[in-house]
Amino acid sequence: MHLSESQFLGQGSTKTVYTHPSDPLLCIKFPRTDHKARGKADILREIKYLQKHQDRLPFLSKYYDTIETNLGTGYLYQRALNADGSPAMAMPHFLKTKPDRELLYQKVADIYQQLIKTHAIASDLQPLNFFTPFDKNGDYFLFLVDGFGNSDFVKICDYSKFFFRRKLARKFTKLTKQLKIPDDFILP
Repeated sequence: MHLSESQFLGQGSTKTVYTHPSDPLLCIKFPRTDHKARGKADILREIKYLQKHQDRLPFLSKYYDTIETNLGTGYLYQRALNADGSPAMAMPHFLKTKPDRELLYQKVADIYQQLIKTHAIASDLQPLNFFTPFDKNGDYFLFLVDGFGNSDFVKICDYSKFFFRRKLARKFTKLTKQLKIPDDFILP
């Protein structure tokens, strides 16, 4: 498959993302060339956790497969789209629309509860990793496109409920501060 700069969607600290040229529902992630080893390790770690949890956690961008391209091996993911097929808004841009903070609070608290229930960890819950797709009724949901899984070298949170809850509490406390919403849904 040949990708061109016209399919470029964006880039994070370790990955670059392109839209699939023939399927607008998909995007293709690549490790950034200047962080290839770390980017690939991040993608492979994320895939491992997504394969375990993506069918039970609807707010995750699903992983599908690998694909060979002119840019190397890419990783196919579900793209953040609105019900009408247009690209969803990234959380930092969405926050500029001055959303209802109570509704945002409820949506973040719901994600937290789902993670607790399924014992699933997210390593990077910064607003840049969330998109806000709108459904056909005009309601939005939160969609995590990156930063899922346990990035710790020693994966104790995968096995210890105590450490898992503490880590999740730290991640969500930081997120709620960035989103300017209460954190009273976080378990002690």
